[in-house]
Amino acid sequence: MSKEKYSTFFGSNGSKIDQDYERLKANITFAAKKNKAKIFTILSPNAKDGKTSFLIYTALSYCKEQKKVLLIDGDFNKPALHKEFHLSNEKGLSNYLTGEHSLSACIQPTAYPDLSVITAGTISKHLESIIHSRHMNTLINTLRKSYDYVFIDTDALKESTTAKLLAAKSDSSIVVIRKKKANTEDLTEMNAAFKSYDIHLTGAVFNTRRIAWLKR
Repeated sequence: MSKEKYSTFFGSNGSKIDQDYERLKANITFAAKKNKAKIFTILSPNAKDGKTSFLIYTALSYCKEQKKVLLIDGDFNKPALHKEFHLSNEKGLSNYLTGEHSLSACIQPTAYPDLSVITAGTISKHLESIIHSRHMNTLINTLRKSYDYVFIDTDALKESTTAKLLAAKSDSSIVVIRKKKANTEDLTEMNAAFKSYDIHLTGAVFNTRRIAWLKR
């Protein structure tokens, strides 16, 4: 079903969801130019807030304009991008960061022009230390030169230190908040994490029946 809905979206113009993401893309593009940002981490306070769907739809919106886009699965707990795009997860981000595989071996093309994916990979131990490694800094610098936009999927902030570390390494972050799920405590904890890890925030997305951009 995922493949079908994304294919339909990629081939459509003028639908409600297409219009929603055109507006979101305009906000992201403006912020990206203003802050010279290319690499964005997608965050949310809770699981199942819609991060992965938002990330994929946003990427496809840019690919419609022939922008070169890379998606990275930084959710090592419940990786999803390899399933969404029917890709192998044998060589991914964790395998590159440990030096097991080269970057080129970990980047996989998709069925969509100009869209590539780095899956999470097979290593699930000592993740905090490998994200702090020199390989991560090299990766960020290399991708900034090679792609127009890079979007990193993550685990829920409540459950993951790696999400905060990835956000700190990125140029900026976008928060996805699902209606009726996030409470005041969630938002307070999230704001504290931004300050503690020096995370730059581009903006927030309110995920309800229609997705909407929230001003900072």
